[in-house]
Amino acid sequence: MKDVRDQILSTYDAQASKLSAQYQTVSSVDVLSGLKLRLPRQCALDIACGNGRDAKWLAGQGFTVDAVDGAPGMIREARAVNAHDNVTYSVDLMPHLHGIREQVKRTGQKYDLIVMSAAWMHLDAPARAEMFQTLCALANPGAVMFITLRHGPAPADRPMYAVSAEELRDMAADFLIHFEHMTDAKDDKLGRNDVWWDSVSLQMPTHHADALPVYRDSMIHAAKNTSYKLGFAHCFIDMIRRNPALLREVDDTRYAVPLGPMLPHWMRLYDGLAEQGLSQIRPNRKLADPLNATRRFAAAAGGVSVADFTQNTVFEGLQAQAALRMMNMARTAIVQDGPVRFITRPNGLHPVFTYAPATAQEPSGILSLEQDALCDRFGHLLVAKDVVRAGLDYAPLIDAGVQREWVRFTARIAGVDIQDEQTHIKTALERVLKTA
Repeated sequence: MKDVRDQILSTYDAQASKLSAQYQTVSSVDVLSGLKLRLPRQCALDIACGNGRDAKWLAGQGFTVDAVDGAPGMIREARAVNAHDNVTYSVDLMPHLHGIREQVKRTGQKYDLIVMSAAWMHLDAPARAEMFQTLCALANPGAVMFITLRHGPAPADRPMYAVSAEELRDMAADFLIHFEHMTDAKDDKLGRNDVWWDSVSLQMPTHHADALPVYRDSMIHAAKNTSYKLGFAHCFIDMIRRNPALLREVDDTRYAVPLGPMLPHWMRLYDGLAEQGLSQIRPNRKLADPLNATRRFAAAAGGVSVADFTQNTVFEGLQAQAALRMMNMARTAIVQDGPVRFITRPNGLHPVFTYAPATAQEPSGILSLEQDALCDRFGHLLVAKDVVRAGLDYAPLIDAGVQREWVRFTARIAGVDIQDEQTHIKTALERVLKTA
């Protein structure tokens, strides 16, 4: 990538005056069409700013702008052609932007708006992944990141790579960031018939964003030998999103979240995955499979099966005893052997969930799956309020990230790298999640 980058920057450096004159014939309003300027209009970053046309326009909209480019010749043009009191131009290199990152580290000032126009296509896939991490590291909560995408043949002296909005959508899902495809294909403003453009807008989370790493780093992207952290994250988010009235305030910092309503969901989920033949444990790992144990017990439980665990079902007599044992096995899988035990804050020191057992003993001769009956029978999870509120605010983002990682994890277990097979796994997983 470095040799290609040097070639690209040398071309921009040598042709800075010519290219600057071309850029000046195009309006920033046209180039950045679809960009929604939100308040506050404080600090903006223009990456690969070229001759500074867009940086100067942003300053005119009320921003204080840092504008960087890897080609010194382009920065000279920017200072000469598009100088502005509220724009600071400097040379800095994608994808790491070491100069800007050092400035942010020194001042503590991140950006409310980041613009990257006509640059993404100059990065290969690994560099784009690094660039995305850089963007996130430089963005304030609620910040907008606006990226234009060039399509079509590249000039011989400026190598370019195929890029897509879909790739950025997937990256946004991994980082729990809002994604919006702003424009369909539009014509090139310099009149090149074989070149076209589109753009995407990404917005960083705002409220309770400090708790999102619990979901992103401790559940979704954490090292794992099974998918149980992902399954638990899905069940937990579904539980609090559908039933916020069941959350009970314990003190100023914690909620009690009932575990009981999650257990049938957990069992149906992993039963469905088993039916689809989607293994959820890495091979050669000596790990207990609570789902298979539950299914084996269900087969000998006098007619009780995981499929019977639907809302408002009431088990009695021997079936109640069998169903209760199945629920307790699921509880053990979640609390003692699995996610609740091993999910910690990203620093690895503090558990995210604390299990509080039920205080009252219920009769074993009856088991009701009515919501109110389940709430007190199987104990509660004590969870920090910021984690719960982040889950409520960003449930769709979190679940999208969970599903994307789940597909990758299942594909890795199956030894699958072919896109068609991953699509099959994705379809099967989506079917299970929809029906569980």
